[in-house]
Amino acid sequence: MARFSDSGADMYICQGCGKDLPSDTHPPTWVQGKGNLCPTCAQPAPMSLHEHCRIESGGLTGPALERYIHRYYGHG
Repeated sequence: MARFSDSGADMYICQGCGKDLPSDTHPPTWVQGKGNLCPTCAQPAPMSLHEHCRIESGGLTGPALERYIHRYYGHG
């Protein structure tokens, strides 16, 4: 059954945060594999240096990842 906000807009549930939102003030974005997302959840999250280096290095973890970060980025 369709649900409507007080202003008459369709309501939807964000598949990211689970909030029930009106589509006129919080337009949904369809993301393949994730469903309808509110504007906040549809924004790509910033990636940490550790996560970037873990992916870039092919999956290093622990001390090996720390050495990789120090070697290529000068951080530890």
